[in-house]
Amino acid sequence: MIVVDHTTTDLGLVPAEWLEQARETVVWAYGSTSHGTQLWAGAEAIAADLPFAKEWHAVPAPSTGPAPLRMAYDDGWPWDAAAFYDTAAALLADAPGASAFLWSWCSELSDESTDVAAYLAAMARLEADYPDIVFVYMTGHTDGGSAALEANNGLIRAYAAEHRAPLFDFADIESWDPAGTHYPGTDDSCPWCGNWCGAHPGDCAELPPYCAHSHPFNCILKGRALWWLSARLAGGDGS
Repeated sequence: MIVVDHTTTDLGLVPAEWLEQARETVVWAYGSTSHGTQLWAGAEAIAADLPFAKEWHAVPAPSTGPAPLRMAYDDGWPWDAAAFYDTAAALLADAPGASAFLWSWCSELSDESTDVAAYLAAMARLEADYPDIVFVYMTGHTDGGSAALEANNGLIRAYAAEHRAPLFDFADIESWDPAGTHYPGTDDSCPWCGNWCGAHPGDCAELPPYCAHSHPFNCILKGRALWWLSARLAGGDGS
């Protein structure tokens, strides 16, 4: 089982050949609203070292330079239980060649009425209907420790574990700093990020100009995690 969390944001631990393989073989279809833009904002910030290209509802054309990790994206896609499957199918139709799919929650999982079962059922249906595409599940962003978020994220984590499905644990990435200090009551603004950058300026030398709802270092961590996940999907063993 592939789990992307706070332990998977150090790309220095990923063999270069697997990052290269990801650029050659992994093509993302990705949907979100504002919080989910953190992944590609972080990937764009480190693109000088790891080329990355995205395009609205289309797979970017092959580059004449070093091959980038490519993404067809829709960042105007809120949670709608009735429309989720059809919206995903429309994105996949516009992105032939996509090999992996990911969709990000905004703050819906902080609401106890959010129908997590409908999300899990839609993802399972997509897996059945598109067997050549890897569907990656995702938790919701931190919110200061609400019971609703903990319960809903727990449902997604448990389902992914039971079904051996890949998981991008958005909340876990926000809850730990790179030294392994846990911040159990943190929220999506990443209150600890500023102190980390002050003490470790080298880690924050390539910050994006904007990171939706959060400190730019949070976007860097999400962008690194996207690359780690891509390397795993390309065949890397995660060691």
